[in-house]
Amino acid sequence: MQRHFSLSLSCMIGEPQPTNELHQSFSSATSLAEYRIFAGKQSTITSPEWSQQKMELTTVDERQIADLAEALHAAAPASVTVTVRNAYGESLGDIPVTLSRPESGELVSYGRTSAAGILTLPAGYEGETIRVEAKLGRPYLASEPYLLKLSRQTETVIEAKVPTGIVYGVVKNGDQPVTNVRVTVSQPQMTVSTLTDEKGQYRLEAAAGTSVVKAIQEEPPYMVSTEDISVQVAAGSEIKQDLQVNRMGRGTVEISLYTKYVDSLWQQVDLDWQNSRLYKFKLRDERGERIPHSLVRNQLVFQTEAGKTLQICANHDKGWLLEQCKEVKLDHNRQASVILELEEYAAVKGLVVTEPDVRLTGLRAELYSEESTGQWKGYLDQDISENFRITTYDAG
Repeated sequence: MQRHFSLSLSCMIGEPQPTNELHQSFSSATSLAEYRIFAGKQSTITSPEWSQQKMELTTVDERQIADLAEALHAAAPASVTVTVRNAYGESLGDIPVTLSRPESGELVSYGRTSAAGILTLPAGYEGETIRVEAKLGRPYLASEPYLLKLSRQTETVIEAKVPTGIVYGVVKNGDQPVTNVRVTVSQPQMTVSTLTDEKGQYRLEAAAGTSVVKAIQEEPPYMVSTEDISVQVAAGSEIKQDLQVNRMGRGTVEISLYTKYVDSLWQQVDLDWQNSRLYKFKLRDERGERIPHSLVRNQLVFQTEAGKTLQICANHDKGWLLEQCKEVKLDHNRQASVILELEEYAAVKGLVVTEPDVRLTGLRAELYSEESTGQWKGYLDQDISENFRITTYDAG
């Protein structure tokens, strides 16, 4: 009697354990029986190099039914590299990305993009189809999930879209339009810019939401907007915002401050809100006139023109370190940086000895120097504790 069999081979993929036996059920016209498929004696089912292995089809009681030549293929593990960027080609970091199976919704893998907007994830096996989804926050529109058929190394790009509106206006110095001024419209994760035309006009497509508009001239006379203006950009609409520029603008000098005491090494000082009270800074222009300024976390901030040469002096608030002054030249962005080193040349250290159980308060020390005439001149008077240290201006 002729029998008809339906054969289906199910093979483990990845890194299966060596075996020479696979169990499989077959159906015939009259009954359902269990059979075993034995691999050829010269091979085991272990590696992606399976190909055209000689197989024997045998019943459970090991009676041979037929020979079977079957091409076996190992499914290769696959990976997906996801790149997330906005419409301007800027990379978006820290974006959650998930891979899942489209039929069941089962999670395959997930992660967050790097600062370069890139993430590589294991994704299953070559030939499978997975679902890719990125979670985009404001100001971006939600990303629609999509299906991706896997190769061994699959690359895909997700472009983050934003609802946009138009910001336009004229840039003037007084009542005169200014050409070739760069206008920027910025949000924390997105900035667009353009140059004004010969009539001082600009027009930008910007992300919907609250944005800051400002202008800067990148060539002499380096004018900047008199203020940074906040605007509310509505999706699909236009908003007009004119700007005024002049030569004066916000200048900054980045300060790297180092101190050294006679019995220690050089140490950098972080000029935060607490440390900044311990040091004094003077800022003067080319004529020696003082420039009002504020100190904001290692930066002097002030109003100035671009290209100016300024003198910066630093000292300890109590005069404990020798003052140092340096000159800096502001660039076209009104920015500069400087390294200042305050050093102690000499010091007097000591201990105020008291009677047992007596605690002294309100101690002050006076320091005198011997003049060439042999007279003593007092030049320092400061509060001290019982264990004191007094910086002097010179050795000797």
